[in-house]
Amino acid sequence: MKITFAHCNILNGNENMKLQKNMNIIVDKEKIVAIEKDIIEGTIIDCSNQFVCPGLINMHVHLSSDGFYNHKNNDSRIAALVNSNPIGRYLGLRICQSFAYTELMSGVTTIRCVGGLSDVDSQIRDKIKEGKLIGPRMLVANRALTMVNGYMHNQGPIEIHKLEDCKEALEKLIHTKPDFIKIMVTGWAGNENFNEMEMPAELIRYITNVSHQHNLPVAAHVQTPHGIQVALENGVDIIEHGSFVDEKLLTLYMRKGAKLISILSGILPYACFDTTTTYISDESKIQYQKILEGIVDNAKKAIAYEIPLGIGNDAGRPFVSHYDFYRELIAFKKLMNVSNEYVLFNATKRNAQLLNIENITGTIEVGKYADFIIMNENPAQDLNALSHIDTVVFNGRVFKNPKIKKNRLSETIWNLYKEK
Repeated sequence: MKITFAHCNILNGNENMKLQKNMNIIVDKEKIVAIEKDIIEGTIIDCSNQFVCPGLINMHVHLSSDGFYNHKNNDSRIAALVNSNPIGRYLGLRICQSFAYTELMSGVTTIRCVGGLSDVDSQIRDKIKEGKLIGPRMLVANRALTMVNGYMHNQGPIEIHKLEDCKEALEKLIHTKPDFIKIMVTGWAGNENFNEMEMPAELIRYITNVSHQHNLPVAAHVQTPHGIQVALENGVDIIEHGSFVDEKLLTLYMRKGAKLISILSGILPYACFDTTTTYISDESKIQYQKILEGIVDNAKKAIAYEIPLGIGNDAGRPFVSHYDFYRELIAFKKLMNVSNEYVLFNATKRNAQLLNIENITGTIEVGKYADFIIMNENPAQDLNALSHIDTVVFNGRVFKNPKIKKNRLSETIWNLYKEK
């Protein structure tokens, strides 16, 4: 049965986001079969005076947590339960699937999961493909690899100490059929040894070599300039977060053909919120502010040097919910000083290109999957329109008036920050 989304104002995902007014999008099963001015077929959904743009693509998601901040953090206990036994894995799958569903209902039709629990993410990915669960398209890393007592060591990743550990861990991880491999190269702001490397070059090189033999890209959590250098020199394909970069590092990015994922939302609360809210010290806040400056520096220079740049929001991290990718896009526009059109392009077509799925999604074009969102306001004029979505369409399936349960405390905190 064909569906016509009639009289749409289309922002098709291309870089200039030129508005196509009063067009009809005709969908047959899961794909777009026509975009016409005068033809209408099948069931009609009237989109008069509404705006349609491609479904958003979130490049940095953790389904293993909800993003609602609790300074007593129970993530380590949940991770231990899910990673240790089948019952825990089943419960983890149900919880993580609900977060994936929330991503979809918020207008995100593709997510890239950068570190989860057991093989939960790949199970959800496959069940969505089979039509057994409702959720977005997923590309997953499953469990990340970190050093013993390294970054996020007690929240899901596999801990390694030496090369033999690494070989065993990587073999087990590849068996779970991830789409890419995620490693933790540097630490975090709360660590007094933050500026030191966590994962040595020898292990990074081994992981990238083996992963590439299995056609799996390697993404690395990196938040220092030295970390970027070591990661890229030893085969890492994608830098997550980034840091301050000079001409030498920019040249290294380009010579290696590496990509960068800009992630602001996971850092912004710690850099900008009051410490009575985040429960960190004044010294840690200063360190987070420096990290944020480094991320912005890296992303701005990536734009200037045309280094492939994607956008993610660290969904699942404290203060970052699975329904507020739009906040990341608003922050990106403000801090990178770019246009709304550029932000929308990066969150749709460019992110699809970085994932090598631009032939199936990322733009509203004939032959591609019907992945798009419908709003009453034009997001090219105001990105806040992305927080008020009327309809989500994914693989041709229509979700009218998508319902999202928001956390009142998180919303209050973010609104207080916005008002400052």
